[in-house]
Amino acid sequence: MLSRRSLGTIAVASALPGAVQAQQNWPNRPIRMIIPFSAGGPTDVVGRVIFDQMSQQLGQRVVVENRTGAGVVSGADVVAKAPPDGYTMLYGTVSLALTPAMFRSLPFDPVQDFAPVALLAQIPTVLVVNPDVVPATTVEEFIAYVRARPDQIPYGSGGQGTAGHMSSELFLAEAGLKMPAVHYRGNSPAIPDLLAGRIAFVMEIGQSALSLISDGKLRGLAVSSRDRMRQLPNVPSAVEVGLPTWEAYTWQMIWAPAGTPQAILQRMNAEANRAVRVPAIRQRLEDSGATVIDDSTPESAARYMRQEFDRWVPMLRAAGVQPA
Repeated sequence: MLSRRSLGTIAVASALPGAVQAQQNWPNRPIRMIIPFSAGGPTDVVGRVIFDQMSQQLGQRVVVENRTGAGVVSGADVVAKAPPDGYTMLYGTVSLALTPAMFRSLPFDPVQDFAPVALLAQIPTVLVVNPDVVPATTVEEFIAYVRARPDQIPYGSGGQGTAGHMSSELFLAEAGLKMPAVHYRGNSPAIPDLLAGRIAFVMEIGQSALSLISDGKLRGLAVSSRDRMRQLPNVPSAVEVGLPTWEAYTWQMIWAPAGTPQAILQRMNAEANRAVRVPAIRQRLEDSGATVIDDSTPESAARYMRQEFDRWVPMLRAAGVQPA
């Protein structure tokens, strides 16, 4: 009589050919790509450009599904609990790495429950104000404006644990300011309140920031990077405004559920890198404020995420950010 271990070995061995064939045939149906931000926001805009191109390359649609709520937690949780078969993935930002600092309890482990696939872009945030409400034309004037109105005006963020929230808290800590926060489900819903004068500033990202500043609806006071953005040559960098440690970027990465076969991760990585190398796609991303990364690997993406996790989580805690 065969032992349970022997029976289990036979069962696994008999399943292997089918598993190998499934990986070789991947993808043979549409891929569900969860974006945990609102439609029309900077991450959504950049992602849709990439995934339209990848749909053509893969011969299967990469279907974007926007899942907002609790920062990025609701959308990420869908992927963490999905079968690791390559048909449900996550397209998100630094926000996933920040979740341990932003939430007391999580339904997933941001490091252990996801398999990074590809790091594709980096984008700094831009401190924007409504020039019809806030008279400041420089960061120095803005700091004075806020200090003259302690606790009177809140700022807006795209949600707990988002890149805008992170950048805002680091800016306030560096500038020696305290302001209450109003958290929205993505940056897009925050802009109408900024234009209406209900909040003092938003850390805007990407094409939305470029368009709103170019149209004169908002004023850009500084960029959260060491150097100026090529797309905003008249907006000073963090170093230029005297806040050198206020350096914050959002970045775009694809994740799969942990346990997804390496062959699928490698194929998805290759197709993602190939997509952002297409000249028209690359130009579109750069025009939106992104620095394109087209040579990442699943391994380098995992290292980068871990570095960001180790960098930002203790920094946010030191800044006094209280988890929700």
